[in-house]
Amino acid sequence: MQERRDLYLIFKEAVNNLAKHSKATEATINFHLDHNTIIMVVADNGIGFEATSSYLNNGLRNMKERAAGHQWKLDIRSGQGAGSTITLNAQIA
Repeated sequence: MQERRDLYLIFKEAVNNLAKHSKATEATINFHLDHNTIIMVVADNGIGFEATSSYLNNGLRNMKERAAGHQWKLDIRSGQGAGSTITLNAQIA
């Protein structure tokens, strides 16, 4: 149950950030099941942000902590004016 909750909350935060902050005109959300791994990709063509910054807002930090708690791989790629892509590889039982 905790895995399901954390997967949902990571997805919710990614979509919330996209809607609130990205100023995107296009976005894609994909889920793919590869054996026992759910692969989630949330991408947009928005304004982006500095993903390598040591400063992360609470939402991004919470996403990283939730993923790390299950040993999932969370990749956040973005850059000023380059949009954002959040990819989660979550192994499920």
